[in-house]
Amino acid sequence: MADIYLIIVLTFMASNVTNHDSMKKDWQIVEGSSGAWDFQADEIECEIVNDGLHRILSEKIISGDWIIETEIEHINYSSQSIHFSIAEDYSYGYILTLENSELILRRITTDNEQDNWIQSITSNPVRADILAYGTSNYEIEIDNFTLASPDVSSITDDFESGLAQWNQYDGQATTQGGRLRLGNDGIMAHNEGVQTIGRILPNEYLEASVQVNSVSGDGGCQIDFRLIPENNQSGYLGIQRRFNQFGSEFIFKVMPGWDLPPISVPNHARKFNLKITCDRSTGISAGYYNLLDETGWIKIGDTKMLQISRTLVKIWQIPKTKLRPRFNKFNILKRGATYAFRLNDHMIGTITNPKLQGAIQINNLYEFPEPNKGRYGLSFTNKGKYRIPKFQIWPIPSVKKYEGNPILSSKEASGAWDENQAFPATIKKFGETYYLYYTGIDNTDSRLEGGGIGRIGLATSYDGYHFEKYEQNPIFERVIPNSHQPLKIQGMSLVKEPNERYALTYTVWDNDRWIRLEYAIGNSPYGPFNLGLNNPLIKTSKPPGFDETHIHLHNLIRQLDGSFIMIYTGFGRVLDRWGDRGGLAMSEDFVKWTKYPDNPVFPLGESGAWDDTHVRPKGIIKYGDYHYMFYEGAHYAEHVALWFDQIGMARSKDLIHWERYPYNPIIPIDAGGGRDTLVTEWPIPIEIESGLAIFYWGGMPGNVGISRADICKDLLYGWE
Repeated sequence: MADIYLIIVLTFMASNVTNHDSMKKDWQIVEGSSGAWDFQADEIECEIVNDGLHRILSEKIISGDWIIETEIEHINYSSQSIHFSIAEDYSYGYILTLENSELILRRITTDNEQDNWIQSITSNPVRADILAYGTSNYEIEIDNFTLASPDVSSITDDFESGLAQWNQYDGQATTQGGRLRLGNDGIMAHNEGVQTIGRILPNEYLEASVQVNSVSGDGGCQIDFRLIPENNQSGYLGIQRRFNQFGSEFIFKVMPGWDLPPISVPNHARKFNLKITCDRSTGISAGYYNLLDETGWIKIGDTKMLQISRTLVKIWQIPKTKLRPRFNKFNILKRGATYAFRLNDHMIGTITNPKLQGAIQINNLYEFPEPNKGRYGLSFTNKGKYRIPKFQIWPIPSVKKYEGNPILSSKEASGAWDENQAFPATIKKFGETYYLYYTGIDNTDSRLEGGGIGRIGLATSYDGYHFEKYEQNPIFERVIPNSHQPLKIQGMSLVKEPNERYALTYTVWDNDRWIRLEYAIGNSPYGPFNLGLNNPLIKTSKPPGFDETHIHLHNLIRQLDGSFIMIYTGFGRVLDRWGDRGGLAMSEDFVKWTKYPDNPVFPLGESGAWDDTHVRPKGIIKYGDYHYMFYEGAHYAEHVALWFDQIGMARSKDLIHWERYPYNPIIPIDAGGGRDTLVTEWPIPIEIESGLAIFYWGGMPGNVGISRADICKDLLYGWE
């Protein structure tokens, strides 16, 4: 039976994992009849006489990044489950179940915190809260508000008397013509929130409602309508409505961080009512919306559904073409805090941070991280015979993140030119010195993304780990000619022109778009840099096109023959699907640039992959026979309604046909207590003795900065 085997490869995965002597020794029967299991030399069989859970777990623990492959033969369409990242005491972990035509991912949870907190909302005095947020100019108008409990008291407001019944705790909300107005003040990326001064102790029943008259503006925006218990000012129960770039959906939310899956509605539905109810007799609170059509009130969710859903992460509907009648092949890849799932060689989906039950919980991932070690196993429930001819698990190589990260902080003192943020632009080595070019953003214009103007600075190092910022920073500021007004820019790359001067490239924010790529010229790596004479290098294309709206992240290489290549990111349409993709441009002299006619050369990842929402090429380097590209990729995490950006790697010999690394993301969001719990992006490579060093932007909420990770040459050469 050479083609039928059962191997468990555990060596090198953890110090407490060793090769096994026998199949039976490596497995522990933890539930169900022990007589149902037959552990043979080359396969496992399970025969269930009566319906009931039968589960086995490994006695060993695996750590780090790995791949599980298993094949299961069964008599009928019975449920089959794979367990992974399971705690020794079964207090956490994940279960992937194929049941009929659904693939279901569940989390194991044993705490009662959610139950206790949900009950408290109906037994304490509550206030109402209305909070709006937008990334650009927005305006939300509200007509009427009510908070009432029968036979107790009520708070009502038609906003004819201003904000007499409200505290303004964020922004500058106003009233006009009997309407509460949030936004409409020309400030970018900001909150505006009000909270009732009065509060109500619920009787048997509490109801709060609000009428939203209109929502307008650019970018993404949202409104939250919430009830806040007096005993817990950090928690709330409420409804969130999102618009524009944030999608168009309602979400039932309970802080500290529990959300139900969103409900999508037409984006043009900008006039609607919201209602929250709390019933003490049942202990259930619920959220509703009404689009003011004939449908009436529609439930978004309630706390009972929330309690049920706390174990549910995701359900994928599997087309029959991807199912096999009697034989299914499962593949699970774990990379950091990201899991990718394949069934019968088809990509099904990807989940990052499946532990999260709500977006706000991301703030706690450093203290309560995703598991990075655990047991694995199998379980079956339905009567019948199951045969497992293959169960294989093996480690996959990982990058080495510098323990002292970040090597450059993302924030500086108040008033500094790089007060708000610092992003890596490019890294070069001249002589014995590393030159790290970065984009700094000040705190002078809240209407702009990041809160201010971007300029380019420099930090130097002799060892590639300890950097000092150049005392004459910033080394370049893009000022509109014949004026003193700066434009927001993001630094990207540095190359030598044919005349041996240094060209510093960047992307320009103008007319609310990343609209063109330019360069500045200097005689030294330190500058000073002055605006180039042949700008722009390239700019956005005429619609429709893959780069019709934005053109931003990029990198340049000067080739041995003196010509130049550019890998860049464009945002636009391909077959009417919007997103960021990778393009190629070329120049013989750095003056005249030509876009490759069949752009984009780097498309979105396959549906369900970790990079199927956007790909943003940033770093490129020639190493051996290949050009290696490092890029940002993201997928939409529905379980928390977030996009997780992580770093991927691809290689090419001709710059047109790119092969993705099979175990991406190469620099992932961390599990197990690593500091990169929020993001890894903006990757830039440089060759070192042991392989490549990647400088990137990574970290956790409130502590993100320029970081370093090393990729050994064995990983690059041993691609598969």
